[in-house]
Amino acid sequence: MIRNRLLKFTLLLFFIALSQMGSAQTFDAHWWNGQGYLMDFRTTPPTITCDLTSDGAFEATSAWSDPVTGNLLFYADLGTVRDENGVLYTNGNGINTNATRTQMAVAMPVPGTNLEQIYLLHGDGSNEDNGGTAYYSIIDVSTKTVISSNNLLQNNTTEALYGTNNGAMCGAWVATMANDVGSCTSNCAGSIMLWQVDSANFLSAARANNPDVTVSLPANIPSRGERASIRFSRQNDRIAIAIEGAGIFYASFNSTTGAIGTWTHVPRTTTALTSTGYSVEFSPDGSRIFYAHDNSSSTFAVGWQSPLYMHVIGSNTSVNIENNS
Repeated sequence: MIRNRLLKFTLLLFFIALSQMGSAQTFDAHWWNGQGYLMDFRTTPPTITCDLTSDGAFEATSAWSDPVTGNLLFYADLGTVRDENGVLYTNGNGINTNATRTQMAVAMPVPGTNLEQIYLLHGDGSNEDNGGTAYYSIIDVSTKTVISSNNLLQNNTTEALYGTNNGAMCGAWVATMANDVGSCTSNCAGSIMLWQVDSANFLSAARANNPDVTVSLPANIPSRGERASIRFSRQNDRIAIAIEGAGIFYASFNSTTGAIGTWTHVPRTTTALTSTGYSVEFSPDGSRIFYAHDNSSSTFAVGWQSPLYMHVIGSNTSVNIENNS
């Protein structure tokens, strides 16, 4: 089933990360998949439970755990925020999102709040032909309350929305991928937008559609709400993007300034560049990229049904490490 293939691909990436994480108890100790499964990575192998309330998200999910104990504090699932027992947080529903938007629920700390407040980055969009919108909400874990919700971040976005640390390790960069002209519906020029967020520079209404850094994409977006992904290496020195109908790319990233270097188009073979796929992830040491790629379709790819490839950064090919089955 499609769902099982998506789970298999995602689990592989999690186990790769797990090999580096060991028994650490961190904010990412849990993963909620939106279909009733909670995975606890504090055990080897991970402990899987199935008794929490599921609101039915297929992709737009997130979880946040206590950075000291690793205990689950909340999980986000298709417009809801629930505690470790599945009980809604106060004001924990009505979050603007969509069940099948690739990266539409990302949790990160609000700088300067001692991890008591968490940003939830999320977005909507009814299908790939409609421009999506990126939002942020603020969750207070000490009172189990969503204290602010559905604040505008960026219009005309694709499905890609992510973030990483800034150079000082006391803030973050928030990244979206959007088309440059809102009325464009096909073959759209697009950009990566980056907002630097720290204790003196919070997200606000004045910063909506007003990023600190804008970098052009290396290829046009096939449609304005396209399936896509953004990932940063754990070392914060590289960024990778995947765009359905355009391919997989990576570049250097300066976590202090937000500068993105020259894009490299990932090759699938020595004679063919990647052209489809929208799932991408770095290895924990940042030396490899994993991605899904459909070799048979003309332009578009169903990312979770495609063969899984590994590319060693700097090499001229990729290795097929798992065929679709």
